[in-house]
Amino acid sequence: MINERGSTVKLTPIACVDSYEEALNNADTFINGLDDSTAIQEKLSLFRHWYYFEELDGFAPSKFIGYKNMDIRAYEVGSTEGPLDGRETENALSKIFKTAEGGLKEELYTKLGDFLAEYGKQPNKLTNIHIRK
Repeated sequence: MINERGSTVKLTPIACVDSYEEALNNADTFINGLDDSTAIQEKLSLFRHWYYFEELDGFAPSKFIGYKNMDIRAYEVGSTEGPLDGRETENALSKIFKTAEGGLKEELYTKLGDFLAEYGKQPNKLTNIHIRK
């Protein structure tokens, strides 16, 4: 595949994360790289499964954190032309995370709404928020 700068981007087979630490590293990459990706910013309201990371006091979507060693550019390419599948990441992440419930769910939903509002977006109506087991 040729990217907009004319160089080739090779999408290699990717595997799902096996640990919380891998997901955490991806979440850190997502949070710190989001300001540099208008393509991802435009999709923020489309994400249904958000994961909260207390260490980062932040959120990242399943499709980004669920694959090993994800980065912003690989996500941009893979989400439009590649093999990224949220069902696959949800299955892998369900071994590490659980759905937030009750008052915590409400608190995190509000916090997610505030985060997305920074980009002019709001949570998807089908949003689920997940926390570490």
